[in-house]
Amino acid sequence: MSTPQIYAVLRRLEGQGLVSAKKEAESSAPPRTVYAITKEGREALARMLEDEGMASQRVLFQFDTVLSAMGYIEGLRAKQSLALLQARIRVVEAQLEECRKAWESDCSREPAPGLVRAIFDHRRGYLEGELRWLRSLVNEIRDRGWASFTSSKKRGTRSPQTRKRRS
Repeated sequence: MSTPQIYAVLRRLEGQGLVSAKKEAESSAPPRTVYAITKEGREALARMLEDEGMASQRVLFQFDTVLSAMGYIEGLRAKQSLALLQARIRVVEAQLEECRKAWESDCSREPAPGLVRAIFDHRRGYLEGELRWLRSLVNEIRDRGWASFTSSKKRGTRSPQTRKRRS
């Protein structure tokens, strides 16, 4: 999450009465906004933590949708698919670097609480895993060719419905 996104969420939570905000000024520094959870916010958080649905959320990866669609794009070449995958690799590498820099700037000066460390570890692990998967996929496409990843219709094999109709 970027800093602007975090502040947008905080303002939304403030509007809902779940956090309060107050300006604090220190010497010559510009005033800063300090947020605190309200009684209503603690109650809402307690309700969320009791909801088992919070632990069973499905992860939807938008890039999986892109990959699925790529298999049905007529005339897509290995070079084009590899270029897209390489672009995704660069994005993930940049996100991993941002994560590393954020950790170093925010948490290296003073010990991070266990939950902060756990969140950073989760994000870093996810990004490192995606990076390994992407690189493996690129190697597989280079070895086997793009056609091995496209829909069965494009490869010339008939679907089970087509086979049924012809019998």
